[in-house]
Amino acid sequence: MSKNIVIHSLVYNGIDSVELPLSDQTGTAVFHDISDATATQNDILETKTAYGLNGEIVGAMPNIGSLDGTITSVSDSRDIPAGYTTGGRVGLSVSDQAKIVPTNIRSGVNILGVDGSSYVVNTYSEDAASAQDISRNKVAFVNGSRVVGQMPDNDDIYTIIADAYDDTQTYSVGDYCIYDYELYKCIQDISSSETFDPTHWEVVTVMSEVPSGGTASAVTGIKGDEELTYRTGDVNLTRDNIGVSRITNSDIEAVMSNLT
Repeated sequence: MSKNIVIHSLVYNGIDSVELPLSDQTGTAVFHDISDATATQNDILETKTAYGLNGEIVGAMPNIGSLDGTITSVSDSRDIPAGYTTGGRVGLSVSDQAKIVPTNIRSGVNILGVDGSSYVVNTYSEDAASAQDISRNKVAFVNGSRVVGQMPDNDDIYTIIADAYDDTQTYSVGDYCIYDYELYKCIQDISSSETFDPTHWEVVTVMSEVPSGGTASAVTGIKGDEELTYRTGDVNLTRDNIGVSRITNSDIEAVMSNLT
């Protein structure tokens, strides 16, 4: 700190140090103004000395050298002790830095300056969609899993064709037949002729065989093999109503032509 001083009645302005010869004429001594000194021993590196208002100060600040460290988890930290350090680096590992990219962060979330991708969203739902709720071959993510849709297109129409069971024919799994006024679906391959075996078939309905979202082709009428016109409306599948036991709406010529 510069001061104005007087030596032998002469005024010297802006002097911050004075150098005077030693009495033994072996050199000089330099005196500095320390009136504004504030350092304490904890501000000075250990084993080093300085001078303050009260004279010499021996440093007490420890030298902790270089500091390096790696953060490996969210709760991880590195304590920095008090003292002097020559420097160093504390940060995320290279492998963890590579993970902090938009595609690994949910949309609307920012981690260490990286915004999440708009394509990364929460797919959890208590009322989760299934493959049958998603259009065929379309892909969705449900509760974290990739789901490929199986729902038929709106214009898909499913038609079930079934004839009366024939014990001279063979059947494959998935074939249909009519037996005793019931619709059956084959559940075991039948490779040779056999009488109807209910263990090889299961009773189904037309609607149970139409996949979710599909449409069963409409039945516009029904008639017996010998009838000439179709019956419409609510028709019970009895022998009389479908013209098996008697023919009610065919003419005699049609009957005779079938007998000859």
